[in-house]
This record gives sequence, structure tokens and C-alpha cells, in this order.
Amino acid sequence: DYVYSGSNYEHTETSPVLPTNKYSWSKLGGECAVQLCKEFLIIRLAMVEWPFPHKNAFSNVVKSSIWSDKVPDILIKLFDKSGIYNVGGKSETIYDFVSSRISNIDKIEASDDIPKKINIDTTKLNKVKKDLDI
Repeated sequence: DYVYSGSNYEHTETSPVLPTNKYSWSKLGGECAVQLCKEFLIIRLAMVEWPFPHKNAFSNVVKSSIWSDKVPDILIKLFDKSGIYNVGGKSETIYDFVSSRISNIDKIEASDDIPKKINIDTTKLNKVKKDLDI
């Protein structure tokens, strides 16, 4: 999901990409290489590792996060698909997302080079989930 600009709207799979740091540029570079194949599957994933390995979570970054333990079942269903899919959850701060599972997490603020609002639209994924009864 970091290939998106971090502007204030929900990014669809066809939204313009505009990486904002070296990490996000490396993600876009990987996508470009994959798109050279005739058939490809790109997952733009807003995943947060479970168990959460940090003592702090960003209170000023809004994302459509999904826990890593929820991702495998979705990915298995997408393996026979092609194209680009956004995979994530509802839009909220990373702190709010993490604190829903972990009560003793501290708030911190992300630096300026990290996009602050990376909402992703999961309509395309939700259609597949409905069709496949996920």
C-alpha cells in the first residue's frame, strides 16, 4: 500500500502511484518488474505483523490495516487471479488498530517521510471474497 501517495482519499487499484520514500519506491520497482510478465498478481497489502513486535504505534498515520494472521486465507483465494488487489481493513490510525488487540501500547508520531493517510479501497477484493464465499 505504500506505493500510493498518502493523499486524503481511498486509493483504488487504478489510483495513481507516487512513492514518498526509498522503501515505497522499492515496492513500486518490484511491481513494475512483475508487470512485465504476461500473467501477474500484485497484492497491495496493508498488513501489520501479529504478534505486534513493537511497544509503540503511530498515532498520526491512518491506514487500512489488516493483521498478518488474517491474510493467508485471503491470499490462497487470490492465487488463481491476476491483476492488482488491495488487501486491508477499515481505515483508522495504526495506534487505534493495534490497541484493539493490545491494551498497553504507547503512541508515537511518524516522521515526515512516511505517508500519513494511506487508505485503500478494497471493493475489488470484497467482490472476489463474496464470489468465493471467503
